[in-house]
Amino acid sequence: LTLANSRKGVSWDSIAAYAEKETKLKPSEQGINELFQNIYKDADPETRRAMLKSYTESNGTALSTDWKSVSKGKVETVPPNDTYAKPYNS
Repeated sequence: LTLANSRKGVSWDSIAAYAEKETKLKPSEQGINELFQNIYKDADPETRRAMLKSYTESNGTALSTDWKSVSKGKVETVPPNDTYAKPYNS
């Protein structure tokens, strides 16, 4: 993405088109996304709470539907093999 010179102005349409293209899910990702949306939509409040807590606390590396195990403590971040998690410093 290349922005125009500031004297010429910024092409907001090209920025919007680029952002839409970058955030669009691939067909293989759409099925997984729909699956998790349906699980969440059809779940009871405890399951929803477990899903939100596990995903948030693990920085997106875990998704649990079992509130009994998730409620016992913090859900650890477990990055994929051959990677590591960087700590967030605010």
